[in-house]
Amino acid sequence: MLEAFSTNQTIPQNGAIPLNSVALSECDGIKLNGVSSIQFYRCGVYAVSFDFEGTPSEGGALQIALKKDGVIQDQSTINLPLVATTVSASGSRKTYIQVPFNKSQCKCSVPTTISFENLGVGLANADFHVTIQRVN
Repeated sequence: MLEAFSTNQTIPQNGAIPLNSVALSECDGIKLNGVSSIQFYRCGVYAVSFDFEGTPSEGGALQIALKKDGVIQDQSTINLPLVATTVSASGSRKTYIQVPFNKSQCKCSVPTTISFENLGVGLANADFHVTIQRVN
């Protein structure tokens, strides 16, 4: 299992979400890569749970997206259509990521990389938490 989080961060509009603290940095073929992405080195299915809380920097839509190899995973986004700057916003999501086996090379198609991005209004005083566990 890997657990990573950020506390009291400013996350810009259309910006990557930093992961600046890690409880377990490498386990079951999962490794933090830099400050904003996670890599998978073993084939299988992984449960990914993530949540956030923060104060919007302006009113508008808020969307936190999980990207797999640079592509937004539509089933893995948190959408808040209208948020106000006077109220804290929060959301959570649980999804599954598959790291496929590459038959032509007789090995996993690795590394598979995921990252999280704020596609909506910016956030201040934001906390972000992600937990990943291999399930198969």
